Amino acid sequence: MRKILIPFDFTEVALNAVQYALDFSGDEDELHIIHVHSGLLSIQSPLMLKAGKDYIESIKDEISATIKLNLEIEKLPDNIVIKAINGDPVHAIAQYARKHLMELAIIGTRDKYDFFDRWVGTISLGLVKSLFIPVYLVPRFARFNGFNKVLVASDHHLAKPELLHQIKQWNDNHNAYIKFLHVRERINSLYNEEAEKIVKELYEKENVDFGFEIATVNSRNIGDSLLASAYNYQADLMIVIAENQNFMQSLLFKSLSKELVLKSSIPVLFLHD
Repeated sequence: MRKILIPFDFTEVALNAVQYALDFSGDEDELHIIHVHSGLLSIQSPLMLKAGKDYIESIKDEISATIKLNLEIEKLPDNIVIKAINGDPVHAIAQYARKHLMELAIIGTRDKYDFFDRWVGTISLGLVKSLFIPVYLVPRFARFNGFNKVLVASDHHLAKPELLHQIKQWNDNHNAYIKFLHVRERINSLYNEEAEKIVKELYEKENVDFGFEIATVNSRNIGDSLLASAYNYQADLMIVIAENQNFMQSLLFKSLSKELVLKSSIPVLFLHD
């Protein structure tokens, strides 16, 4: 059984993330749908308090009703847990994940961002940086149909056996064909040592039973090259190692994670170094 965290804010992308999680998970998995509220009703709030129920119970009822209506189901599956918590969204969700031992997160991402989002960063990016569990970012129109082709953004991180073992363990459940892609910003930048370690760890030590290849491309823009390669490869998923960088630092420095959050229409799985 896995405990899966799904942040929920009543938007279409959140509803799509719930549908993605339902299709992705098994009956034995536990889906925690989490809404972070301010603790106050406002004139803009569509929530109506129900007779005999407090604010939290009213929120949970509204979440349940919204999901059932939009996903066209009469009853929520028994493995869904709905929670309403208070606080700053990133901090509150990260704290909930640690307290309740969540094992992975599935988070919806918007298809449009304004200038402020692009400069300050999104809640999705904040969660990628704060949740030290695998995080799937699911774009608004993405659907789960299994993972047949997966593109892994390959750099010096993957010289570490622990990360290759993570990818191997993940793929034991999916049996996808994996393409490790290294984007070289400098033509004279070599990747031979890292490539040899990938082959040694997966082929000689792990003895994997899935197909994989290792490729390199030359480009000054890593994010755009990864996205273009993923689209051309018809990847069902990209796997990226989340940078060892806190959320405040990501406000100042260009981040591959941020670029993929803002631009990708393919689901991205972030693993942590």
